[in-house]
Amino acid sequence: MMNWNSLRPALYHRLYFLLPLVSNRLVRRLWRALVWGFWLVYFGFVMLVLVLRYSILPNIENYRAEIERLTSDGLGQSVSIGRIEASWEGINPDLTLLDVRVDDAQGRPALAFSRIEAILSWWSVPSAQLKLRLLRIDEPTLNLRRDSQARFYIAGIPLSQEQNEGDVSDWIMAQRRIRIQGATLVWEDELRKAPPLVLEDLDFALDNDGRRHRFGLTALPPAELASMIDIRGDFRGKDIDLLDSWSGQAYAEIGYADLAVWRQWIDYPVALPHGRGALRAWLGFAQGKLQEVTADASLQDVSLRLAPDLPALVLEHMSGRIGARFSATGFEVSGNRIELATRELTTPNKESRETIRIEPTDFHVDWQPEPDGRGVVGSASASRIDLAALARLAGYVPFDARSRQLLRDYAPRGHVNGLTAKWKGDAERLQTYSLKAGFAELALKAQGYFPGFSGLSGSLEFNEASGSAVLRSQKSSVDLPSVFPESLTVFDTLNAQARWKISQGVLDVELSRVEFTAPDAAGSAREATATREKGRGNRSERSTDASRRACRVALHATCHWRRGALLAT
Repeated sequence: MMNWNSLRPALYHRLYFLLPLVSNRLVRRLWRALVWGFWLVYFGFVMLVLVLRYSILPNIENYRAEIERLTSDGLGQSVSIGRIEASWEGINPDLTLLDVRVDDAQGRPALAFSRIEAILSWWSVPSAQLKLRLLRIDEPTLNLRRDSQARFYIAGIPLSQEQNEGDVSDWIMAQRRIRIQGATLVWEDELRKAPPLVLEDLDFALDNDGRRHRFGLTALPPAELASMIDIRGDFRGKDIDLLDSWSGQAYAEIGYADLAVWRQWIDYPVALPHGRGALRAWLGFAQGKLQEVTADASLQDVSLRLAPDLPALVLEHMSGRIGARFSATGFEVSGNRIELATRELTTPNKESRETIRIEPTDFHVDWQPEPDGRGVVGSASASRIDLAALARLAGYVPFDARSRQLLRDYAPRGHVNGLTAKWKGDAERLQTYSLKAGFAELALKAQGYFPGFSGLSGSLEFNEASGSAVLRSQKSSVDLPSVFPESLTVFDTLNAQARWKISQGVLDVELSRVEFTAPDAAGSAREATATREKGRGNRSERSTDASRRACRVALHATCHWRRGALLAT
């Protein structure tokens, strides 16, 4: 053990700089006042605890009538309390209110609690405001109502007349923990003349830690309506009246819901005679606005009509994950394993509508403005696109008449795989762009001078400066009604490769290889070039000598016509 005589010099050399401060008379008086203040607060707190423990809390039942009167005056409703009990949770007073009832102005029961437990926090003393470490409410019954004039009431209290609504919300956010267990929520809508909606076994938890607020809610609707509802949230904010400054995340899940039955209480934007579904959703908020949403949806046996003049779309099932992000001016949308299948129906004239099926597809679309605000930058991708299925689905979507007619005229079919596209530009023109995709069994109907084709397979890649295309097709056909008397040409195989470049308005095309076989002909061609120049206000075309010679001799083609005629130019 260190000797005191040796300790004193060591302390002196380390703390000697405090001597002028300690010797100051004002500092000594301030220190003395702090010590006395500490002891006064300490003994005052002890006296308060003793008074509560041995005088007030044991006789809390004697104050029940006064508590009922003060609560009724504060709420403007009639409040009755069956019994009040008091105990201690450590050094914190614990009050329990039993059989609490709140009646509205007409004397109808609006709010009922079988048991309320409130553990007081000693921070109530310095803050001069009632603060609780825990507020637990067991088996309450809450009545929500909308009258025929569209006025809302909570526990019989009109929302429009709640003068201190903000104060109540701030007080709730200031409590440490709030727990509601086994609640029953009754929603009555006199405006819709709907039957009462009852949610039972409602549990609610709220934890407040400064600016952070976490909550969770589960409720059980009637079995014929839906399975259990689960909602959770984690938010940061200070003043509930300033929601523009709040940020956080929320989660919602419902394992099963009869979408059609909920029409009694909810207005859908589309006609929905029947359907079932399940949903999980994650939502992100920033500055009080929805910034991000991700949803897993699964729908079965859904019938919906998107517009009164359109046929009903009957889905056997639809599922997948959809995500979206929103900014001040742009957006981003994505889908993962989106699939659907319609149900085969028979119309009154005995015609059967073919089933529409979209296989699991991933897609992503991004549309963002440039920093200077003068243009946009975008991108899109898709793992698989069934053109025929989308064209048929368009019959159930409220498109304009022109777009609907174009889809009928051209009747696109086929599959596009591995599509990726990027672009940058403004309302006037695209500055840069690129696209890459593979395609299979591609088909379009011929219209006027526009050629038709079917069974084309291959790949395509291009941008604003160059591009290339490859055909690897079997059992394909080309329809040129404005070129040949017999417009339809059928190929057993059709392979081709082409490249092109665009420089200063001049398009240079190089056809490096063409090979085909048909029932009446077979041929091949290599090394053909063509140039097309775009001038001001008009267009002109020119071909190189090599390309003209190649066209005259069919580009070294050899054709064996079974019809007994050799056609050449």
